[in-house]
Amino acid sequence: MKLEVITPELLAKRLQLLDKAGAINDPAVANLLRKALSRWGLSPERDVLRFGRETLKAAGVDAGNTVRRVLERLEAFGECDEVFVGHERYLAPAEPRWLRAGDGVGVFLGPSGPPEGIAPVEIAHSNDILQRIILDSDDDIAQLQASGVREISIQEWLLPLQFFEHAARRMNRLPRSDRFHLADFWLLLTNAAIDHGLPLSNDADVRVLSKGPGGFFGRHDAPAVEGRWTEEVPEGVWCGVRRGYGEAHWHPVIISSDGVRRRSLDLFDVDEWHWAIIARGRSLASEEVVVREPGTLRLTFPAPRQIQTAFDLFGSRVSPWTWNWPDGAPDVWALVQ
Repeated sequence: MKLEVITPELLAKRLQLLDKAGAINDPAVANLLRKALSRWGLSPERDVLRFGRETLKAAGVDAGNTVRRVLERLEAFGECDEVFVGHERYLAPAEPRWLRAGDGVGVFLGPSGPPEGIAPVEIAHSNDILQRIILDSDDDIAQLQASGVREISIQEWLLPLQFFEHAARRMNRLPRSDRFHLADFWLLLTNAAIDHGLPLSNDADVRVLSKGPGGFFGRHDAPAVEGRWTEEVPEGVWCGVRRGYGEAHWHPVIISSDGVRRRSLDLFDVDEWHWAIIARGRSLASEEVVVREPGTLRLTFPAPRQIQTAFDLFGSRVSPWTWNWPDGAPDVWALVQ
């Protein structure tokens, strides 16, 4: 047996842990975690995290929160599933699957990696951890099928939409997906704000999204209101924020006003608030705007995590709300009902 001494620098180079600028290469970290999941099968999450962190440490790379962040993205994409054994969180490698991501390209989902003979797409951005594959012919698709890799549609990956989880928390039951839609979710929040919201004094520090969709959104915590935000609360029910326990803390809320009295309903988290923004627009026929231009998709509003992750499947993200968008990619936004 031949032993070799590897320096941290050489290990980092072999594993391609750093990009050309010297920053941590997310796709390389994702591949490390995929190999662990593929090798170990059902594993405690803490063991997977420890393996990633110790490997980066051995390579002289400061991991920070990179390993957890990348692992959470792999789970969001469906490459591994959360399982609780007793009170401990485990991760199980998911069934290998693929979906069409545009003309001649696909996305492989699974820790085992694409079968031999399926060519990868060259990674264009260091934050794109997905295993993108080239599909030149029907033979490539047949090879995936022969290898036991099942094709799925974006509908199968996406549905049911995660606003059902927020609705179930308020209804104490899971509504039927064929009878409950985003407009119903907004009605649920509206009734809760009117019936159970807490009184809001006239001098309370709040901001609401009272300007129409499509324009500059603005920051809710800017020193002065900007974009679609106002400090005045018109009559109606609005998505907004109220100042919390410090100057920098704002809590997502639904605010109702009848011109005399105002009430505020705290939302569970920012993700529920993002779903509320879309639901309000859908309910009032004032839709949030997704801008499609040749090769680009851009949001004009903060989308829920699930929707942003769905966009990540098809296009590499070039800014927080903008993706490079391939020809032939499915219309994800049309499925948000």
